[in-house]
Amino acid sequence: LGVSDSLRSRFKRLSSTSAELAEEEEMVEHQRLKSEAYEACLKAIREHLEAFIAETPEVSFEEWIEELHPENSKARRTQKMGRSIDHRFYVEHSDHRRLWNDNLGHGREYVPIRDYITANDHYDDTDKNSHNNNNNNNITCMEDCLQSVLP
Repeated sequence: LGVSDSLRSRFKRLSSTSAELAEEEEMVEHQRLKSEAYEACLKAIREHLEAFIAETPEVSFEEWIEELHPENSKARRTQKMGRSIDHRFYVEHSDHRRLWNDNLGHGREYVPIRDYITANDHYDDTDKNSHNNNNNNNITCMEDCLQSVLP
């Protein structure tokens, strides 16, 4: 009986170790796929930017974002104020902002980091609630992009 209990105990440890290894391998594969998708999206954004500024060298960051992500641009309440770009494009870790700033020239202006209020001087309560419910703004923005790039 003692040998049998010992074997069962060893088998349980081996089984749980195998399950842990399988889970770890799955997580590594998931991370690899996520990284590949991110790089593919970043490449697509970079290529779009390069083509867009080649066609219209004196374009603004906001005009580029409107072209690339029209769903993240909305009309302001008056024509005088123009259009509003989703505040996530101005956060510190915005890939779009970084790519833009890496491609300055022909009068294109540097886009500084802006907080939510600065990026949206005139916003409504719906925008505030959307911002408050979104803790990781840049990841959500990139997820939107990944959905448009991946099949």
